[in-house]
Amino acid sequence: MLIIFDTCTKPDYYGDVHKVLASPTGAIIRYDYERKLWTDGAQAEAEQLLRSREPIPALLLYGQVRDYSKGAKDPSFMLTFDNAIFIPTRYASVVNFGVDAHAESERDNLYLHLEMDEFVSPDNPELPKLIKELENRKQLPFDREQAYKWVSKCPENIDIDMLSKCDEKNWPLVVDRFASAPSQFEGDVFWRFNAFSKVSSNSENTDMELQKRVTNKIGSIQSFHSDFLVDDLNEYAVSVRNYIPNAEEKELPPRAAISVKEDTSKLLVLPDHNVKLRRNASDQLKVGVSQINFLNSRFAKLVVETEIPDHEGAYPAGSSIEVTLELRKNRGRLLFTMLAALFAFVSAGAAAVLMRQDVGQGIACLMFSVLLFWLATWLWTGAVNPLKRS
Repeated sequence: MLIIFDTCTKPDYYGDVHKVLASPTGAIIRYDYERKLWTDGAQAEAEQLLRSREPIPALLLYGQVRDYSKGAKDPSFMLTFDNAIFIPTRYASVVNFGVDAHAESERDNLYLHLEMDEFVSPDNPELPKLIKELENRKQLPFDREQAYKWVSKCPENIDIDMLSKCDEKNWPLVVDRFASAPSQFEGDVFWRFNAFSKVSSNSENTDMELQKRVTNKIGSIQSFHSDFLVDDLNEYAVSVRNYIPNAEEKELPPRAAISVKEDTSKLLVLPDHNVKLRRNASDQLKVGVSQINFLNSRFAKLVVETEIPDHEGAYPAGSSIEVTLELRKNRGRLLFTMLAALFAFVSAGAAAVLMRQDVGQGIACLMFSVLLFWLATWLWTGAVNPLKRS
């Protein structure tokens, strides 16, 4: 097992922890750490993945000096069991490890693709043992110049079976710790991805699962993803669950909402307004797909973020997720398109033959061919589309 720390003294890394906490099980998130922040054992373990292609279990942990305040300078000393707080962020699997082909120095990044699993209880009895053992080995974060470590191999005297016990039910417990002083996350908005589902008008929505992309390549720095498969005939819903931590016992910030955006693909049909967050409640955000006029799959990134109108500063106000969608033509519709086009060509050929024998039958066959061509065109382009998205 690898032990991987977040310390979140910069806005981007702060946002990473919110993504880890909010993302669906099975989502893949990329992390990178300078080579000098790895122990030799951890790097050797990750390199073994390139040969074995077997995922490596990992525990993600957050560490912070007790008197640290958001935006302050990095500590000039190592975190310890006594001077810091440690919170298990999530259990995960390292499914890919990559190194830039030109990376040679200790400052070059090594890349991890982490597949999210469930949550480890902050009260897991092995956690204090783990922290104290890593402290003894000087394998806890900070000071970067002293080359303390962010990525380590789990010590042999730690009960990995106990440490890896995880459950979805532990998510509120983890959030409670992040929302409690002296954590710098105190006061943030916390919600979590519940489900991505296909909307049905006459029955219950069908929940969908993430699928690893067939083009994933072990060792790649960039290209390793899991996607929800969508088409242009259906409407989909992202369900999120808001949670007010016990440590706060307060209302959400005024006008706190969730916004939905995408990358530059412009292939999705998104809500035209933000969804207001409600206290300890689930909300749905509807997503559609624009008409698809291509045969190969394309991909779009769906970004769901917390928005608070009067929020100031570079640090995110709360939870966020990024999920990728594989967009492709509905396979049933594509099959009917091809069949209609095929029979249209056959009918056109038959009409040419019949014209020499019986003009009436030839014209009828030609009209049937035109009708089939129109049907194939409509199925492909959706130029006349009775389907409506709400």
